[in-house]
Amino acid sequence: AIISVLNKLLRLQILFIDLLWGIVSESTKTQLQELKIEAVSYCKLGNYTKAENRIKKALELKPDSKNLLHELAKIFIKSKNYSKSLEILVKLDSRVNKKDILYKDMGLAYFGMGKLEKALDFSVKSLDKNPDYIEALFLKGKSLRELENFDEAIITFDKILAQDSKHRDSLYQKGKIFHSLGKYRESLDLFDQVLEFRPRDAEVLAAKGKSHDELDEYKDASESIKKSLLVEDEVIYNDRGVALTRLGYNHKAIDSYREHFRQTLNMQFVGLI
Repeated sequence: AIISVLNKLLRLQILFIDLLWGIVSESTKTQLQELKIEAVSYCKLGNYTKAENRIKKALELKPDSKNLLHELAKIFIKSKNYSKSLEILVKLDSRVNKKDILYKDMGLAYFGMGKLEKALDFSVKSLDKNPDYIEALFLKGKSLRELENFDEAIITFDKILAQDSKHRDSLYQKGKIFHSLGKYRESLDLFDQVLEFRPRDAEVLAAKGKSHDELDEYKDASESIKKSLLVEDEVIYNDRGVALTRLGYNHKAIDSYREHFRQTLNMQFVGLI
């Protein structure tokens, strides 16, 4: 009889804990969401230490979260702490079902470490799980380009462009390959394709300037480089404004938006010259 009563009490205790966890979980969910938003904002500002701290605080609330651990690994990739990222990702290998994303991120970490063959291997492992995964295809193409296997890199980028003809990074990487091969007119054609839908892409404008320079088209080269520098400033201030707003620093955000607006006017003025 005593054992029966104790079992009932134990069941009631477990039920109470479950109910209590249910009440707390909504509050915890909100905290987790806020911490993740702050982490993303700090990443935009390039403050990876604070981003890391926010995710670690979230992990205190939910220590076994695969999602949060993966987010922490991604922050380590952005902050170039590739070995720390790999430590987490390797441990997640036996726990996650979505292996294509995991292997792609492991490949990114190896790419950052300069281990290009390993990066290529993990991009292939990711594609074995999901052959149409664009991010893994792009990692494969980029790894092949760095390994100077230009023909295979172009084939890989073309697979992406068959899915998305306006895939900016694939067009840009193909343009860089053609530039490396001395095919400057072909590289300009690819850069111009990007600029048709992203006319203020600073990186592409700078690359376009270099290709014009190689063709002794100095006026076009100068114009492209000038635009790239103006756009770069504008993007920095705009991204900073968004991030500061999310973090609640509204006065600083306003200053960033003002600078963004000033840079936008400068770009419009350059377009009229």
